[in-house]
Amino acid sequence: MAVDKTWINALANNDYATADNWSPSGVPVSTDTVILNETSSAPILTGLNQAAVNLANLYVQRGYAGGQVGQDSSNPLKIAVSGVCVIEGGIGTKVYLDAGGTNPIAACIVDMKQVDGECQLCGGTFTKTLLKRGAVTLKAGTFTTVFTSGDLVDPSQLSLRVLAANVTNLYGLAGNGLVDSVSAIITNLWWDMSDLTVSRGAVSNINVRYPGRVIYNTPDGGAGPALELFPRAVFDASGDARAKTIASAVVHDTAQLLAANSANNITFTTGPKSPTGFALAKYIGD
Repeated sequence: MAVDKTWINALANNDYATADNWSPSGVPVSTDTVILNETSSAPILTGLNQAAVNLANLYVQRGYAGGQVGQDSSNPLKIAVSGVCVIEGGIGTKVYLDAGGTNPIAACIVDMKQVDGECQLCGGTFTKTLLKRGAVTLKAGTFTTVFTSGDLVDPSQLSLRVLAANVTNLYGLAGNGLVDSVSAIITNLWWDMSDLTVSRGAVSNINVRYPGRVIYNTPDGGAGPALELFPRAVFDASGDARAKTIASAVVHDTAQLLAANSANNITFTTGPKSPTGFALAKYIGD
């Protein structure tokens, strides 16, 4: 029978796998729901390999202020969730989470109200991920669809960093972002808000809408991205002197494609065009 299990750390050993650290007593098993709240903000630092467990839901609530799940990004809590994983937490909360074994985390929502909240998703498969607030790192793993949908008035409330993660679809609707690993792979990127800097890694398809701006500094893109820049959007590859390739670009009226750097070594496989197919000058917006 499915049970709601609340973390109480009764034995004060910070061990996930200790039965009496949970109320009701018993280490959570598949189909249980795990709740971390104000009952105890003690960290969970051992007993972290729960890869065989597929929880119904996992809630890290606002009351779990100052708590920590996992030791660090190299020693996260490894577990799957078939329902919803909601990561909130309070001041100073840190969460290091790996989707575990053969099962994914089906739906993950990160909404860390405090700016100093930190969440690192460290491996496994995440099917749907919604990022609203906090400092979030996609350290490793496979992500089918990631949305950033934070505070549109104050994008600084969400900071996204992509490292050695493989992301099929990334929709940036709010917040600032950084792609910063040679192992980062993003297949489809839609960026609609604030700045995303691609310093390392490969992005196949990039769509930018105002007021979004993509700063493209990576030499790791291989064949380079296919771009579509909608009115008033900005794609800026001018600030980095390393050679890079852009596969193609569709540039709408008033968009800015900044593609001339100091070394003049940015190449297009297919030159920029208007949405109706007219060829444009190689460098636009200089």
